Amino acid sequence: MRWLPSIAWSLLAGLLFAAVWPPIELWWLAFVAVAPLSIMAIRQPSVKRVVFLTILASALPWGFVHAWMIQLTPPGKVLLDLYCAAYTALFAVLLRRAARSSRLRRVPMTVLVPLLWSGTEYLRSTVVLRGYPWYTLGLPLLGSPDSDGWCAQSASLFGVHLLSTLAAMVAGTVVDWWRLREGQGSRASVLRWTLATLVVQAANIGYGAWVVSTTPTEPGPTVLVVQTDLSASNKNEWTKEDQERDTVEYVRATITGASAARSAGVSVDLVAWPETMVPGFGLEVDAIRTLVAGRYYPGAMYADALAGLQERLGVPLLVGASSYLGLRANTEREIWEWDRHHNSAYLIDGPPPYQRYDKLFLTPFGEEMPLISRWDWLEAQLLSLGAPGMSFDLMAGEAPVRFEVPWATPPTPTGPATAARTVRFTTPICFEDTSGPLCRTLCYEGGVRVADLMVNLSNDGWFGWSGAGRAQHVLHARMRAVELGIPMIRCANTGYSVAIEWNGRITNWVGRRPGDSGPSPAVGTGTMVEPLSVRRCDRVTLYGRIGELWPWLMVLATVVLTVMSRPTKRSASAAAA
Repeated sequence: MRWLPSIAWSLLAGLLFAAVWPPIELWWLAFVAVAPLSIMAIRQPSVKRVVFLTILASALPWGFVHAWMIQLTPPGKVLLDLYCAAYTALFAVLLRRAARSSRLRRVPMTVLVPLLWSGTEYLRSTVVLRGYPWYTLGLPLLGSPDSDGWCAQSASLFGVHLLSTLAAMVAGTVVDWWRLREGQGSRASVLRWTLATLVVQAANIGYGAWVVSTTPTEPGPTVLVVQTDLSASNKNEWTKEDQERDTVEYVRATITGASAARSAGVSVDLVAWPETMVPGFGLEVDAIRTLVAGRYYPGAMYADALAGLQERLGVPLLVGASSYLGLRANTEREIWEWDRHHNSAYLIDGPPPYQRYDKLFLTPFGEEMPLISRWDWLEAQLLSLGAPGMSFDLMAGEAPVRFEVPWATPPTPTGPATAARTVRFTTPICFEDTSGPLCRTLCYEGGVRVADLMVNLSNDGWFGWSGAGRAQHVLHARMRAVELGIPMIRCANTGYSVAIEWNGRITNWVGRRPGDSGPSPAVGTGTMVEPLSVRRCDRVTLYGRIGELWPWLMVLATVVLTVMSRPTKRSASAAAA
C-alpha cells in the first residue's frame, strides 16, 4: 500500500506528458507535466525506487509518442523508448539528490526543477550521440497551428530550451506548493517564488505579443509544392516500372498545378519536389555520362525530363535526390561503386551542372548509427535485426549552401508590382528541421542572417499511418521559424506540406486548412499540387546571432547542482546513524 501513492504520481506523470503531444495536443499541459514526476522522485527513500518508478512513468508516454515506429522497426522502437526513459530517470535521480542535500535544501523547486530538467533534456536532445531533439518540453508552447504563438516567441532569444525552462518553472512552483502542504518549506518563501513565476510567465507572454505586433512584414515568395504520395519503401523496393510511372505522374501533376496557378493569377517563384523523389543516381554530369556511356538504367532519362519540365515552366525547380560522386561500374563484381553518396537537394535552373546542397546532419538511426557506423560489420548485423533491407551508406555534406531565385512582389491593392530581386533560401532536408543548431548554421553566418526563407524537403512516408508523427515534425518546423525569424515552407512526401510564417503560425496546408477536423486528406490521396506563400521580414533574432548559449548554461547549472548535492561527511554520518 505504501507504493500506491508513488505509482499514482508516476502514472499521472506519464498521462500528462503523453497528452501534451499529437494527436491529443493539450499543449498547455506542458506547464505542469513535469510536476507529478518531480513529486514522485523526491518522495522516494532510495535511488532504485526512483529509477523503477520513472521507467514506469516513462513507459506510457514514450511508447505512445513513438507508436509510429512499430511499422518500421519494433526493436528500434523499444530501444529508443528506453533511451529516452533513461534521461527522464536521470532527471528524477538528480532532483531527488538535490532535494535531500544539506547544501541545496533551501533552494526552491521553482529553481531546481527547471534547471535540472533543461540540462538533462539538452543532453538527450543535442549532446549525446548527436542527440534526439524530438519531444522537448518547450515545443508545445507554440500552441495551435493557426495561433501567433505568444508563449513561444522567447525562443527567438535563446532557442526552444528556454521555453522548456519556462514550462518546467511552473511545474517546480506546483511542487513547492505540494511540499508546503506536506509541511516542508515556509509559506512566505513559496508565495515569493510563486509571484516570481507569475512575473516571468507574464513577461514571456508580453514579449511574444510585442514581437508579433511590432514586426513589419511584406508579401513573400510563393512555392508551388508538389506533395507526392509514395510509400517509404521507395528506399529499397522502388522498382524500375514504378519509378517511371511515378515520375510521369509527378511531372504531369506539376504542369497541371502550374497552369492552375497561372490561371488564378498566382505568380510562382519556385517549384519544389520532396526529398529523394527523383529516381536513379542523381543529377551529377559525370554520373549521368557514366550511365549513358555504359547504357545503364536510367541513363539521362530523369535528368532530361526534369530539365524539360523546368524549361517548360520557366521557373526554378528544386528537387530532392540522391547524389553520387565518382560513380563507376565494377563489372567484375557486378556492383556500383562511388566516392561519395549524399542525400541532396538540386536547384534546376538553366543548363547543368546544377547547384546542390548535401544534407549535413544525417538522421541518427535513420541514416546512420552514431558510433556504431564506424564498424561496418556491427552496423550490418544491427540493421538485419532491427530494419531488414536498409543500408546506411550516406555521407554528410561538407558545408552549408544557400540558393537564390528571382522574385518580384506581385501587385497589391495599394501598389504596383516591384522590380525583380532575389530571395535567398536554404533547404534543410528531412529531420534537419528538427535541429535548431543546424538550421541556424544554414541561415546565419557569423551572426549575420543570410537567408530569407527555409524550404524543407522531407520524406514523411516513414510515418505510414501516423498523423501524429507528421504533426510532431511540423511542430519542429514551426519552432525553427520562431528561433530564426525566418519563414519556412515544407514540401513533404505524404504530407504535411505547410506554409509557416516567421512567428510559427501556419497559414496554409496542402490538402487541409488550419482548424479542419479529422485525419489529413494528404495521406493516401495521390499527388497534390498547391502554391504556398509566406510573408517575409528582416527580423534578426538573438538566437540566430549567438546560438545555443542558454542550454549550455543549463548543462553547466546541472553539473554544479549535482556536485553541490554530493553528500557531506556530516550528512553521510547522520544517514548511517
